[in-house]
Amino acid sequence: MVDGPGWLDSAHFEVNARVPDDAAIADVQTMLQSLLKERFNLVVTREQRDLPVYLLQSTGSSGPRLWQPGQECRPVSPPPGVPPPPAPPPPPAGAVMTILNQPKLGGGCASMFFTGHFSARNVPLSLLAFQLSRMLRRQVLDHTALAGRYDFDLTFTPDAGPAQIGNVGVIGGGAGGPPAPSAEAPALSTALREQLGLRLESSRAPIDVVVVERVSAPTEN
Repeated sequence: MVDGPGWLDSAHFEVNARVPDDAAIADVQTMLQSLLKERFNLVVTREQRDLPVYLLQSTGSSGPRLWQPGQECRPVSPPPGVPPPPAPPPPPAGAVMTILNQPKLGGGCASMFFTGHFSARNVPLSLLAFQLSRMLRRQVLDHTALAGRYDFDLTFTPDAGPAQIGNVGVIGGGAGGPPAPSAEAPALSTALREQLGLRLESSRAPIDVVVVERVSAPTEN
């Protein structure tokens, strides 16, 4: 989302909404759009812009914390002071778990995403690119050419910025916010290279963006 007022990056609102149990993802997206238009007076357009991006690439050497998933879910490695998450319930037969506006996960294994610590199981590397995009506030494109799903652990010291909280279906955050990363953890670029055998390359690419034409803060009801 681009061209919006500055408060969009700092203001927080509590929105309560109810979605029918049988609603499809497309229906949920339509409902969300209607809510934003009604409560936030939001008007947007979509266009493509040439923007700075990062390309997530392989270094050519496999990292020691990037594994092929096994038949059983590998236990996640939570950061110090955080208990392991409970195993998620298995999805219906043949189903693929989907999170709104995120890559399809699949696999049914637990994952954790905290500031400075990612522990993911049986996921595509496009999910790593997505989480890095959120953290870096710049689109990260998966150019690893590593197809399929992977287990990975990544521990790093992030640049100063807002804490990243886990999403529905991806376990992270919690009461009191995420734990502080270890002072001994390497910078992100070093961690990606040494732990996963990956790197980020600065580039530019045409990116589909949502342009904010009009928006206003809602009044409480």
